[in-house]
Amino acid sequence: MSRELVAREIFGPLGGVLEISAVRYSGYLVPVEARSFQSFVAGIEDELAAILDQIENLSKISRSEASIFESLGYGAPHEISLAALVMWSCGVAGFSSNDVERMVVAGSDIQLSRLTQALIFSAPSEGVAANSEVIRRILLGCLRILGRSTTGDLSLALRIWSVSILPAYLSPAAGASADSREKVRAYARCLMAEGFNP
Repeated sequence: MSRELVAREIFGPLGGVLEISAVRYSGYLVPVEARSFQSFVAGIEDELAAILDQIENLSKISRSEASIFESLGYGAPHEISLAALVMWSCGVAGFSSNDVERMVVAGSDIQLSRLTQALIFSAPSEGVAANSEVIRRILLGCLRILGRSTTGDLSLALRIWSVSILPAYLSPAAGASADSREKVRAYARCLMAEGFNP
């Protein structure tokens, strides 16, 4: 997988987290106007910068690769439509404006799971314990942006990842190498371990 594709695999779900968070910030009013989105991003600028720095350090993404986040337009002022929210929530919560709150919950769970997998995939095989703490801190930052609890919801996000994405990746049918499967298992053990100090 190319480095650009690795970056896209990470920044796609992170963009989803941003758009979903902006919908919540708007009071679940969709569409979210570009001006409202810009106001939301301005309020989380420091948190987002910290997340991006941690992603660069964890995944060894270069500045040019990191610029993909900006080129995809996730941080720039733009309108967020109901169709975008349906996409982020994969349609599991419904398709109408009456389903927006459910879309926000489902979408945040789905995108946090995808982000977790992308971070693990991009992380090195060595230093799993230290890297797992970085992944947790990135997820904590996303939870703060989403306005969710940084205690119970971190464990919840990791449990959802472990049952929704992990089994498919570890399946022989997925075609992952033995080394890659063992790396992901090692990260799963560390991420799910007790005793993390946020």
